[in-house]
Amino acid sequence: MKTTGFTLSSYLARVGLSKAPEPDEDGLREVHAAQVFSVPFENLDIHLGRGVSLEPEQLVSKIIQPTRGHKDS
Repeated sequence: MKTTGFTLSSYLARVGLSKAPEPDEDGLREVHAAQVFSVPFENLDIHLGRGVSLEPEQLVSKIIQPTRGHKDS
């Protein structure tokens, strides 16, 4: 199996959570809200003629690594 570079600690840091929430409905709400407010939805690539990849490595890169729209970029 290929490695994607994803680690739970890097994801939690990216979305601003200090620890993993409980694996229940409230925890899912917490993760969802954290991601919505921390990782911008980017739909510009299609309009710029760039393809959209669903390769795990590229998805991890887009979500985990701060890029466009991130306050530290």
